Amino acid sequence: MSISGPAPERLSTAAERESALELYRAALWRQIDAHRPRGVTMRGTAMIRFRLTPDGALIESAVSRTSGLIQLDKIALRSVRQAAPFPRAPTGIADTQLTFEIPINFR
Repeated sequence: MSISGPAPERLSTAAERESALELYRAALWRQIDAHRPRGVTMRGTAMIRFRLTPDGALIESAVSRTSGLIQLDKIALRSVRQAAPFPRAPTGIADTQLTFEIPINFR
């Protein structure tokens, strides 16, 4: 995914950075959700932790809390990996803030 337009401005306040980070998390979730397979009949929630570069490349991903079903854990992890690369992080967001943990629910 590429975003064109003028160069982003630097985020000056902590509140602006936090707001930008929340919007970025929401965009990441939408992209991952789009890669989640439909029709999975097993139930459970896997927590996936992943880390990105500022340009949106996936550095690492792992199951941080199992769903209790190895198949669901693998599907959740694959969903994150297939969603990569992600959009570029907002300017001014520190690299240390580019580690995320999300629940992937199967119902």
